Amino acid sequence: FQQGLKPATSNHLREHHPQNLDAAMELALRFDHSGDTAQRRTVDWEATAICHRCKEPGHIAPHCPKK
Repeated sequence: FQQGLKPATSNHLREHHPQNLDAAMELALRFDHSGDTAQRRTVDWEATAICHRCKEPGHIAPHCPKK
């Protein structure tokens, strides 16, 4: 179920630990239909960011742990 979700929605579920599939579906639907687009954009950006320094995902060059 979770593999088919948008990255931001999947992250939201991992953060909130729903107790069962019904709770997970409800939480995912509420998150997808919420107006919290700023939080979603941040999470989506972090999920797709590629560092130009080390070429690894999840951060950008100024925040690279390998510098």
